[in-house]
Amino acid sequence: MTEASHDNAAVLAVLAKDFTDHRFPRLLDLKEKVDNGNVLDDQEFEYLAKVLEEAARAMPLAVNNPEWHRLSAQVAKFFHTITEKALENEENLRSR
Repeated sequence: MTEASHDNAAVLAVLAKDFTDHRFPRLLDLKEKVDNGNVLDDQEFEYLAKVLEEAARAMPLAVNNPEWHRLSAQVAKFFHTITEKALENEENLRSR
């Protein structure tokens, strides 16, 4: 393993731990909120945008890591589920 790839692996490990400890629990809370029929507020949408920006910045580090690709795909699907349900809830609220 080259020094650069070792550094990338270390950064990815830190990012994965941060995601597991902080980001994912908050995403689960947001999913529960929308699953209960609630809409997301501006701060929650800003949080989702921030997490996506951070993920986009990390992608160059993960280019050669198949495990990271699978995780990224699962997270993207989870984001889609949350935002799709949030949009549905918003549309339902407006149609009342």
